[in-house]
Amino acid sequence: MFREKNVNAPFFSVVIPTHNRAEMLREAIRSVLGQSFQEFEMLVVDDYSTDHTKEVVGSFNDDRVVYIMNDRGAGGAGTRNAGIFRARGKWVAFLDDDDIWLPQKLTVLHGKILEDGGSAGIIYTGAISYDFEKERELQPRIPDKEGQLDRKLLCNNCIGSFSAVAIRTDLLIHVGGLDEDFTALQDRELYTRIARLTRVAYVKTVLSYIRVANTDRISFSPKKKLESSLLYWRKNRALINGDPKLRHKAASRVFLFALQDGDLKESVKAFPWTAAGLVVDLPNARHTLRSVYALYRSKLALLLKSYSATRKIIFRLKRARSRQW
Repeated sequence: MFREKNVNAPFFSVVIPTHNRAEMLREAIRSVLGQSFQEFEMLVVDDYSTDHTKEVVGSFNDDRVVYIMNDRGAGGAGTRNAGIFRARGKWVAFLDDDDIWLPQKLTVLHGKILEDGGSAGIIYTGAISYDFEKERELQPRIPDKEGQLDRKLLCNNCIGSFSAVAIRTDLLIHVGGLDEDFTALQDRELYTRIARLTRVAYVKTVLSYIRVANTDRISFSPKKKLESSLLYWRKNRALINGDPKLRHKAASRVFLFALQDGDLKESVKAFPWTAAGLVVDLPNARHTLRSVYALYRSKLALLLKSYSATRKIIFRLKRARSRQW
């Protein structure tokens, strides 16, 4: 049931989508409950987990932690939407179930929102890739883009992971939440639509740890990335195709994901505008070529390894046969 907004509504609604990551989810919830700013509700939306997710959520004796079974489309977009449309807070702060926040995250965000005076509807913070198994910080992502970013987002996701982002609730409702047709690139697609309505601001401080070495992330699925890249291109076709540089970048993404997925048809279709980067965007064309080389270098290495093993087997078989004679 949807809850009505009231004067006692919290400042933040923290939305955590989850699916079969009960123990990682436990860490994520603890990181929210440990915040120095405590004026929040936490909506944990379960996308039909088959593990002990519900029991983990129920183990926290805190009325602000609300367990919700996803009643929208399956996947990350629908699961987040189930939280968004129940949110009572003024702002929705997102956290993936396998990531965590540092204790001052909401305090710093709250301060930035007050300082900004309401001119920005999206605020994102610094984040860092983190290896939880080895307890080691890896690659930081420090924000450096703010203002009207709608056209920059057509080029690339300059904002980053959901776990580093907070968005005004009224804007999320106004645009209808996430597009549930997207199985990947859901964050960038949502940011693009909202950035047409508002400024984007940032906090440089690293306040989120983004888990690495988690191989069930969508980011490891070339097929989903290919499908969603094509869908993003179609949704923004007029703007992208009207700018040769944007069209090249859209094509080069499709080209790379199609190669990774083994989709020859889409890779051939995307190749002409991928190659056009040699004229309109040489740095990105070079990046694309390096990516293609890296992809096929690894495949060539596997092929050579297989060839070497095959030669050894054939040699042993021939030697065994000669001994029989």
